[in-house]
Amino acid sequence: MSKQHKKYTRLLLKESLKDEDALDMLQISRVETWHVENAADFHPDIWTAIYFEGDENKVDMIADRLSQSIESDGRW
Repeated sequence: MSKQHKKYTRLLLKESLKDEDALDMLQISRVETWHVENAADFHPDIWTAIYFEGDENKVDMIADRLSQSIESDGRW
């Protein structure tokens, strides 16, 4: 009998990434484009929301890779 892993679902804003290669490792389940009327001057008016999912047993590896890929200037 195979052991089933718990699943997770998360959201990431594409514009927060400095390295979009990180998207290649994600199981993307949905993509939305949001028009943001009250975005800060240093943010774009259009945001790309990327929903992704995967097995809980890989969540730490995914989180580590994403944390290295997100802009570190504090704007996100």
